[in-house]
Amino acid sequence: MTAPAPSRTLAAEGAPRGGLTALCITQTISWGVLYYALLAAVRPISDDTGWDPALITGPRNLMTGGSLAGVLALALVGLAPNLPVFTAAWLLAGTAYAMAAATGTALLITTANQLRGFHVR
Repeated sequence: MTAPAPSRTLAAEGAPRGGLTALCITQTISWGVLYYALLAAVRPISDDTGWDPALITGPRNLMTGGSLAGVLALALVGLAPNLPVFTAAWLLAGTAYAMAAATGTALLITTANQLRGFHVR
């Protein structure tokens, strides 16, 4: 009995691929909205609350810093020469995610503002 000839077709050939395209598009749009919508809202928020625009854009700066730290962390993960550096890089990646994720950022900024005496009305 002879072995079957190797197949050159992909296992997922013919599988629907629209879901991946939709996911890519929605992720790009949603992250763009998270990062850039605040810029359009700074003046109305400042006018309504009386807050300094620099305080309003603080979360955006923190999220941008988290994104940059995430790039550094993943580069370190890829270049890690040993387990301690690999572990430290993943810890940095976790911290970067917490900075870049909207929920953690909002919690951090809210807590910091409350400690400084700023309260949302």
